Amino acid sequence: MAEGNEDIQNKDLFEAMLSRFGSAIENIDDEFFDEKNIDPLRPSGIPFGIRGQGTAYIFRYFTPAERTTLPYYHIMPFVICLGREGDTMTGLNLYYLPSRIRERVIDIYLRSVSNENVGGRSTLLFDVIKRQKVVYSAIKPAIKQYQIKRMGPIAFRIAPRYWKELYLEEPSDVLVTGFMKRPYRQVQYLSRIKIIENLLNNTEEE
Repeated sequence: MAEGNEDIQNKDLFEAMLSRFGSAIENIDDEFFDEKNIDPLRPSGIPFGIRGQGTAYIFRYFTPAERTTLPYYHIMPFVICLGREGDTMTGLNLYYLPSRIRERVIDIYLRSVSNENVGGRSTLLFDVIKRQKVVYSAIKPAIKQYQIKRMGPIAFRIAPRYWKELYLEEPSDVLVTGFMKRPYRQVQYLSRIKIIENLLNNTEEE
């Protein structure tokens, strides 16, 4: 398939996946859809082990198994993969965090990116993050588990060069609204409280 045609196909697939969140990419540059920046795959193809950690995916997650009991959940996650075991991926969904904390966390991950293309990943491993008490306290409210079989039929791996745009710039204004049961500002406020509690608990343990 010619490269131009593949870019068009990527755009069509991406827009179809976003559904009602399609306005998130209204002003994104066409280069985003180049094969070096996004890669469509079936969620079952998300790698296990070290190869999967530090990669980033966006996908639909409309029907979590515990949606009736969860206080809130996000239906269009864009996550940094922290690991996959069996049919479950642990991911860092930074939309749960206020923008200032989100920015600091994404900067930490981008410092250790292997390359900026879609094949790149952050080499900062989850086990290392867990030993950094302040950082771990900040991200804990955003660590979620996703069942592969409950993801939409397609996920997109996103190149590190676009992580900031999707997490912090115009697309994030739309994608962050994908919370069910609670408005995103309230979700982020509750996350801020949890972060403070985590930091206080760490201080007491020292």
